[in-house]
Amino acid sequence: MPRKIRLGTVISNKMEKTVVVAVETTKRHRLYHKRLRRTSHYFAHDAENACRIGDEVSIGETRPLSRLKRWEVLEILRKGDVAEVQPQSIGAEMEHRAPAPAAVAVEAAAPIASAAPVAAVEVAAPIAAGPAVKAAAEKKPAARAKKAEAAKPAAAAKPAAKVVAEKKPAARSKKTEAAKPETKTKPAPRTRKKAEKE
Repeated sequence: MPRKIRLGTVISNKMEKTVVVAVETTKRHRLYHKRLRRTSHYFAHDAENACRIGDEVSIGETRPLSRLKRWEVLEILRKGDVAEVQPQSIGAEMEHRAPAPAAVAVEAAAPIASAAPVAAVEVAAPIAAGPAVKAAAEKKPAARAKKAEAAKPAAAAKPAAKVVAEKKPAARSKKTEAAKPETKTKPAPRTRKKAEKE
């Protein structure tokens, strides 16, 4: 009986002398005839630990070597181009290159402080601001101040509102019990024959 051979890509080599190979197969749907991709993972024996993630390998069927290993790596067809750099070291390089965010904010604030206050107003105002836009811009700070003052007394009244909210469900339950009628009604007959007998 011929030995089965599969071509696939190494997706994990964390184990000793074992790699996980992803083999992709295509199959047509029997009704819709769309090509479907199926990926199977095979645990394969790699005696020399030569395979790396991303390598394309050919694996062959063999006797059971462990609970999951029934395949062995026959040859490495092409080496993968996956970098061996850990994500933590990538981020560390970027931190050394870029200045700290606080330093950027200080550098950006320094020219504005040295400039005249008129320049700051020009940046905040729209380019083609008419009288209506200017009036609305002046009203916004006053409206915000009023909202803040209105929120302060409401914050002090919140604990009392919680106590009232806790009492309401109990009152509602008494009302619903009182509203229920205590009269018992006969259930409707199920069939015509039973109705005729009664």
